Amino acid sequence: MQTLRLFARLAAGHLRRHRIEALLCLVGVALGVAVVVAIDSAVAACVTSFRGAVDSLAERSTHSVIATTPGGIADETFIRLANAPPPCPIAPVIERSVLVTPSSATPLSRDPKGEPRATPQASASSVDAATPAISAAPVAPTVARLIGVDVFSERQLRSFTNMRGDLDDTAFRRIMTEPNTVVLVDELATRLGVSKDQQLQLTIGSRRQTATVIAIVKPEGVARSQLGDLILADLATAQELADSLGKIDRIDVRIETPQQETALRALLPPTVSLRSTSQQSTSLADLVASYKLNLNSLSLMAAFVAVFIVYNAMLVSVRQRSSTLGILRCLGASRAHLAGLYALEALLFALVGGAIGLLGGWALSRVLIGYVATTINDLYAAVRPAPVTLGSAAILKGLTVAVVSCLAGALVPLLQAARTPPINAMRPSVAARSASRASVRLFVVGLLLLIVSLAIYYLPTSSPVIGFLMALLTALGFAALCPLIVRGLCALVGRIAHRRQSVPVQMAAAGVSRSLGITGVAVAAMMMASAMTVSIRTMVGSFRGALGSWMERRFAADVFVGPELLVNHKVESVLDPAVEPWVRARPEVSSVVRYRAINVDFAGKSTLFVGTDLAALMTYQTFPIKSGDASDLNPQTDVLISEPLAGRMKLSAGDPIDLPTPTGPRRFTARAIFYDFGSERGQVILDRPAFEAVFNDTAVTSLHVRLKPGHDPPALASQWAQEIRKDYPVVVNSFAHVKREVLTIFDRTFAVTHVLAWLAGAVAFCGLAGSLLALALARQRDYALLAAVGMTGGQTTRWVLAQGFLIAWTSAAIAAVCGTALAYVISYVIQYRSFGWSIPTSPAPRFWVEAFVLATAAALCASVYPAYRLSRTPPATSLRQE
Repeated sequence: MQTLRLFARLAAGHLRRHRIEALLCLVGVALGVAVVVAIDSAVAACVTSFRGAVDSLAERSTHSVIATTPGGIADETFIRLANAPPPCPIAPVIERSVLVTPSSATPLSRDPKGEPRATPQASASSVDAATPAISAAPVAPTVARLIGVDVFSERQLRSFTNMRGDLDDTAFRRIMTEPNTVVLVDELATRLGVSKDQQLQLTIGSRRQTATVIAIVKPEGVARSQLGDLILADLATAQELADSLGKIDRIDVRIETPQQETALRALLPPTVSLRSTSQQSTSLADLVASYKLNLNSLSLMAAFVAVFIVYNAMLVSVRQRSSTLGILRCLGASRAHLAGLYALEALLFALVGGAIGLLGGWALSRVLIGYVATTINDLYAAVRPAPVTLGSAAILKGLTVAVVSCLAGALVPLLQAARTPPINAMRPSVAARSASRASVRLFVVGLLLLIVSLAIYYLPTSSPVIGFLMALLTALGFAALCPLIVRGLCALVGRIAHRRQSVPVQMAAAGVSRSLGITGVAVAAMMMASAMTVSIRTMVGSFRGALGSWMERRFAADVFVGPELLVNHKVESVLDPAVEPWVRARPEVSSVVRYRAINVDFAGKSTLFVGTDLAALMTYQTFPIKSGDASDLNPQTDVLISEPLAGRMKLSAGDPIDLPTPTGPRRFTARAIFYDFGSERGQVILDRPAFEAVFNDTAVTSLHVRLKPGHDPPALASQWAQEIRKDYPVVVNSFAHVKREVLTIFDRTFAVTHVLAWLAGAVAFCGLAGSLLALALARQRDYALLAAVGMTGGQTTRWVLAQGFLIAWTSAAIAAVCGTALAYVISYVIQYRSFGWSIPTSPAPRFWVEAFVLATAAALCASVYPAYRLSRTPPATSLRQE
């Protein structure tokens, strides 16, 4: 115990004397932990919100009967199940996302019997006591969920749909008998500023409908926060509003035993299937798995840089206390005692840095959740992010990252402190020679790591984990090359400085070379952070260019016409049948290509099936074909498939493909594979007549219009929009506008990666600043001796700056090569195996220049304090021996 107290006092005294180095190390660890925790918490908040919405809506139901093909479930299927009788409670459901806006009409008041009366005075009831007043200000359209239920079937499954118990007799009679009547939850009513008997305008699919609010209810319980966007209606009313007469979206059931599940499956027709609600609630997590994997990999890279910072800090600590360690060994301290001393210090850095990082991660997650939620909304599904909380899993993950990074970073210095003989602890030259020999060994190890990284690319697996392993080995390989490269560059700079008689630069090169244990690690840490920035920016820049080129080839029309719900709110919808004749009748139109897109469960994932006029499409645009020949396509038996789908199913051009249809699987031939950046889930394109015949679907999702020469697409699109939107809920844009919107979404999607890259750069800056300060303190006696013989403060400053610039510029040079290599790994391995996209990538020298400029700025900022401290310290103070 006395020995432990002695070591604790020694460690505390050292940390007090070197507070800034300790602070920089803590900041580096905290930033690494914060990035990991923030990403984990932000993604978890979005997924938790989605799961909560699904689970709250399901409530006591455990499974759902769903159609295996588009079109929904026929009413007759539910009637047959209800008359069987079924082995468990069942309830039919209509669920649609709708766009809702308060109508400008004055709300009707009714007499006690529920009949309309002329006076505009609204009645009150216990249910509507908290009904908000009508808002005078215009209310923006809101996306809500229309839920249509059979009131009598719902009793055993859900409580919030219990309209028989929540509504008074008059309201219940009206909801069951009057057409287009709905019930709102109080949160949505407050947001819209509507009250009882006011009318709403609902945009559902291709139509605008008017509905009357007959009551406002207040859900209770823990599910309340997830039910704030519901519009409830009787099943028949919902079918009329959604233009789904004779069809229901799903049948919810509550299964309590395996025997009930077996009995129910035996009653189901082949056109439907049984799916558990847990499968539905995890669907978003499955969709964003690759996206989350990419973000977590970037965040762990920041934590990986923190390992180098801890390593550097602990190594400097060993160097600074070399004399003390030698004395302790001479006085009888064992190697285990010294190892314990540094293990305690590393654990202290881990706990304090981890605690700070958890708080920083919570704060950072509140910023990143906007980026993450926007990306998920743009690419996957509409989510309302829940408040960010630090769950036990995030806390455990953050502390694990802190402890592992600190102990891993302290391992080599710990062993060095324990193995160093007492006599060598008094000889700094021994450490310099040891670092020089180690640089050669590390160079060999680095080359081997790069060779292994290249070799594992050929392993027979399609997992994106291989790509991340390649990236890790590549980064480690280049990091291991750094010490010997620093040594070689310092020798070159020293010879040039000697010829030019630049003594400070020559001394700086010699000092950096002799302190490879410190400077080599600083170069590696900064190189990795800079390489991360270069690789991400190179990949994103290449991807953006490829996306723009792909859009120019894929969408060569002039004007786009699509449903408002789909375009503005990412809700699956179709155009009103009257829109296409209206467009074709315009004298400015040269040709019109129709698109119909539906999502079908295919090969384990939701896949986009598209029906379009392939012959007309290929007359005015170059289809981005990767392999195969679309010119000899047979429209009856051939299809085009996207690159992500071909990669997922291991298909080549000319292979047969069995597509799910309402009448069972049907075999087609994948005539060609085309590049597609629209969806990583895959896409199948059929000719329009074949699509209509196979899926019995004649709807139109969007129109791509080619204009006659001499017309301005943006101006014409604006003119059309003003005319057609009076009658139909559509969006009309020029394709130039559509392309800008796509690129805007692209920039939003990758904005979070830029944030992570800059945070990793901040971690590396902490490492550089700590290294320069440690280097200055380690050579303080040298500076003092030179100052005593006439070296000025300006020369000392140039000396320190030269060291910083050597480290920074060496880091930037290696990062340019390493970052470009990582960009190729990200583009051709990680992105392809995660999303199925082939991204043409090429070196981007402009990002090398940016890395060089940023490294220079970081070196300049990091050199200020060491130069100031050295120039202001009297030589006698540093030369004094105690």
